[in-house]
Amino acid sequence: MDGAADVPAHVEALEAFDAIPELQELKTLGRERGGIAPGRSVPDVGCGFGLETLREALPYADANFDCVRAERLLIYLADPAKAVAEMKRVARSGGR
Repeated sequence: MDGAADVPAHVEALEAFDAIPELQELKTLGRERGGIAPGRSVPDVGCGFGLETLREALPYADANFDCVRAERLLIYLADPAKAVAEMKRVARSGGR
């Protein structure tokens, strides 16, 4: 973002994209089907610019979360199976 010519316009575009009703419907379905609810522990893997995906492992203990979520992350990774294995490692037994 430091090199962006017009940060407010970029943020406004992202907020407009997020307000698309069909996208909100997909996000609602994702939360419902993913088991995301109040009181559940859920890390959002790969949000932002994806810099966290360059690290070797998630900095959490095994079986630590009820759900683990990633949105549009795996399509950008050279080894998505490694990321999924790490997400599975930090999810509790029976987690999503």
